[in-house]
Amino acid sequence: MTQNRKAPRIYPKDFADYSVSFELNGNIQKGFLGNISEGGLCAVMPPEFTCELDTTLKGFVLQEPLNDKLNFEGRIAWKLDYEINKAPKLMLGLEFSNPLELPEQLMVISLAVES
Repeated sequence: MTQNRKAPRIYPKDFADYSVSFELNGNIQKGFLGNISEGGLCAVMPPEFTCELDTTLKGFVLQEPLNDKLNFEGRIAWKLDYEINKAPKLMLGLEFSNPLELPEQLMVISLAVES
């Protein structure tokens, strides 16, 4: 993966029921899901979320309001500053350490977004 993507694939409205949380320095930091596959995810985090490329993080995707949790671990493959509704954000791509088996509902949304 590259640090400088020409056209980031992000579809936050399609994943409105999902949040992404990372454990960093003993704290849980929450953002939202931009996209996901069995191999990795794109997350949109607050700009104060500080992380370095190739850092390994643990975290989870949470489906609200059902509170279904999907745990993961992976490394930051790319990141870039991003703006949504004139608010600064940090977008990052995480490559999972091991492929995830996505729940059916999440897989369907992900496939629909990609087509």
